[in-house]
Amino acid sequence: MVGRVTADVLKTGALKDNDKWSESRLYFATVWLEIAFGSVILLSGVIQPIVLLVIASSLNGLVMFVYSVLLIRLNRGVLPREIGLKGGRLVALCWAVLFYGCFSVILLIDQAKQLA
Repeated sequence: MVGRVTADVLKTGALKDNDKWSESRLYFATVWLEIAFGSVILLSGVIQPIVLLVIASSLNGLVMFVYSVLLIRLNRGVLPREIGLKGGRLVALCWAVLFYGCFSVILLIDQAKQLA
């Protein structure tokens, strides 16, 4: 889903007039970047299932943060106002951005402390 939304946002926004990057090419590139990132994690030597579960859940929270921001951006900035998000759905997505954003910041701060 992240690949699809990322391709939609890029093609309707920053790369709107770019003929080289079609939506399907953007989707293809995004999905392969996700696959490469997952492969790096698996090839890094992590073999404990609980560690992989913690990594996956942490990254999913970060992805949900980005995904929620992209959905708001797509619905409020690109789609016509008549069919864009409003009311309770917009409030729920803003709440999701705050919720997942807070946990993502906590995760990044915690990881930065461990690196230092």
